[in-house]
Amino acid sequence: MAARLRDYLADPLLGELYGQVRRAGPLRSISIDLADRCNLRCRGCYFFAENMDGVPAPADGSELDAFIARERSRGTNFVTVVGGEPTLHLDRLKKIYDHFWMNVATNGWIRIPTEGFENMPIGISVWGKLETDRRLRGSGSRDVFTRAL
Repeated sequence: MAARLRDYLADPLLGELYGQVRRAGPLRSISIDLADRCNLRCRGCYFFAENMDGVPAPADGSELDAFIARERSRGTNFVTVVGGEPTLHLDRLKKIYDHFWMNVATNGWIRIPTEGFENMPIGISVWGKLETDRRLRGSGSRDVFTRAL
């Protein structure tokens, strides 16, 4: 087993990635809903099914700043940002990005700028094949699938 790992890590890219993971230490992860609204209303989305759109987001940045401070003091080091639609609040997304390793799930309708988010993994929701996605996410009339990709 040790020989296989040594062979694997001989590859410069894999060795570097492995080193980054080892240096990062234990993962302490949370998932947050960053927005209280979305620019789409996809059928079956948990955000609307669970009435998350009825919970108001903080009106100003001070609540988000306090949340970030609390999570950092708890040792949180990775945040998955989901629901509503995080791209509707790029300022909030940037605050999270500046303080944590993170990834974001988006419907892909609004482009996230490269500048300022250079190392952020982005997951784009697609709901099955094109026809299924159009029915569930575009109300049959919008091609969210193609635009998101």
